[in-house]
Amino acid sequence: GFRASAPAGDVVVSVDGHDRVGTIPVVAGRQTELLLTQTADGAWYALAEAPVTDTAPAPQETGPKGPLRGIVRAESGAPLKGARVLVRGREEEAVTDANGAFSLDLPYGTWEVSVVARGFAAQIVRDLAVDGSEREAVALSLVPAGLALEDFIVKAPRITGSSASLLEERKTASAVADVVGAEQMRKAGDPDAAQALRRATGITVVGGRYVYVRGLGDRYAATTLNGSTLPSPEPEKRVVPLDLFPTSVLEGVVILKTPSPDQIGEFGGGIVQIRTRGVPSQRVIAVAGSIGARTGTTFRQAQVGPRGPTDFLGVDGGFRAVPALVAEGAADQPLKPRGIFSDAGYTPEELEAFGESFANRWDPTTQRISPDGSLQFTVGNRWKLPGNDQRIGALLSLNWSNSWDADDAFRRVFSTSDSGLQLKRDTTFQSAQNRVTLGGMAVVGANLGKEHEIVSTTLLNRISTYDALVFDADDPTGSNDTRGVRFAWAEQQLVFQQLRGHHGFLDGAPLTLDWRYAFSQATRLDPDRREGTYVSTENGYAISQRGTWNEMAWGKLKDVNHDAQADVAYSVLRKAARPGTIKAGGMVVQRTRTSNLRRFSYELRGVEGLDLYGSIGGLLT
Repeated sequence: GFRASAPAGDVVVSVDGHDRVGTIPVVAGRQTELLLTQTADGAWYALAEAPVTDTAPAPQETGPKGPLRGIVRAESGAPLKGARVLVRGREEEAVTDANGAFSLDLPYGTWEVSVVARGFAAQIVRDLAVDGSEREAVALSLVPAGLALEDFIVKAPRITGSSASLLEERKTASAVADVVGAEQMRKAGDPDAAQALRRATGITVVGGRYVYVRGLGDRYAATTLNGSTLPSPEPEKRVVPLDLFPTSVLEGVVILKTPSPDQIGEFGGGIVQIRTRGVPSQRVIAVAGSIGARTGTTFRQAQVGPRGPTDFLGVDGGFRAVPALVAEGAADQPLKPRGIFSDAGYTPEELEAFGESFANRWDPTTQRISPDGSLQFTVGNRWKLPGNDQRIGALLSLNWSNSWDADDAFRRVFSTSDSGLQLKRDTTFQSAQNRVTLGGMAVVGANLGKEHEIVSTTLLNRISTYDALVFDADDPTGSNDTRGVRFAWAEQQLVFQQLRGHHGFLDGAPLTLDWRYAFSQATRLDPDRREGTYVSTENGYAISQRGTWNEMAWGKLKDVNHDAQADVAYSVLRKAARPGTIKAGGMVVQRTRTSNLRRFSYELRGVEGLDLYGSIGGLLT
């Protein structure tokens, strides 16, 4: 320690012949305390406390002692480790731990404490009472050195979906969580949520659609959208395919891997929490498009079936609908011949009319595959209403994409024998797949004061896939060779409407209410799925006379979900070193799921005089 006198004014401080290390203010009749620090490289730093009076009453020096506890944080809220806590007139001092906490034992009385930390302006706190009673820890905040300015307000929009905001959320989360933000998705160029989750730890994306958490199956993962549960358009799965959600409408995806009382419990691996974009803070207009080619696919000649005029939009539009004659006249019973002793069934003439009403779409045609393409359009804004902190905003986003893929593949099946492996079946495939996505999202939100917000989110996403397959299966051990074609069109659609709100009450809003209601509907349409087969004979390949091998099918699924939830939270010990929250709430979910499937086939048994060696389309005229 040292003591020196200097005239009033700004005094330049130099140490050991070094250049100026700091300038401190000196006030007449007052004392300024100076802390000099030398770093490992020999540099000096000077931290000066504000001038204080020398006539402060000294607390009692003897008698019982009590604890003085506190926590030191940076202005950002992060705890400061290694900060020195000094007591005026005493030799006791403390150094903060990794949590920024400190503790001192001092005689009863009122004390003045100084806090100094490298890189931060020193702070003096007066009139800290020590009387042996249990008190809350004193919260101290230091500002960076050189930035101790007078109070001013900076208004800036919060960047939702940024890597920094989501990493901070992950850091402070009480459950084990992984996060993927919109910023990361945009940089990686991920088209949908399923592709974005490939970069999450412990997550496996199977088939480009379904998420496996920690190696568990897809049914062990639950999916929510803005906190609400979702129905599934899959006929044999309860999970939601994540490729239904384009990244252009997402703020981020959070994967919770441990249970939490305020989350649904029907999962074994984790909860995939999908969050959509909210109302923008300012006007947004964005248009994006792309065109691309795939090696081995684009401009290639492929075998496909008849296509509808609106297939490029991903909408069948009734092109593959069940014929009206069949839908209206045969809705209650199968299309089978009338029995001898019963009126159930139909006459041969009626059956012939039914069969002729189906479109003749059995034979493949050659088509040149076009390039891939996509379009995205986003517009939004926020407007200020009369009154304090009254705002309303809206966001509209539309997206469309069309992509193709073509493959040549083979599959060989072997059996074991005494002589070793023997080829049992050799099948080659030529396939073409077309995938079209079409969707949009509309968000409308209103801020009714600082602590009241209501948001409406409407989402419509569709995925339509068309598959054309031509196969040739050889049987080296016999004459069971087959050939065939298979055409399938599938439409998956998710409609989601949610209304949610956040409200804060009491002084400083320690009491909050969060509520939401969502209606969602998932549908799947599989119209006119066809499969035709030819079998080898002595005279060549003939149309198979097994009815199930020449089949048409129409499938339909509808899954409706109602989800309502309300949570009340109250903040306790807000000024303590370790604040907490008491939270209670409830959730109600109602689900209704229906599906049906109709199959039709032509039986060719007992038909003499027909040429079965041509095409199926040529026979079924």
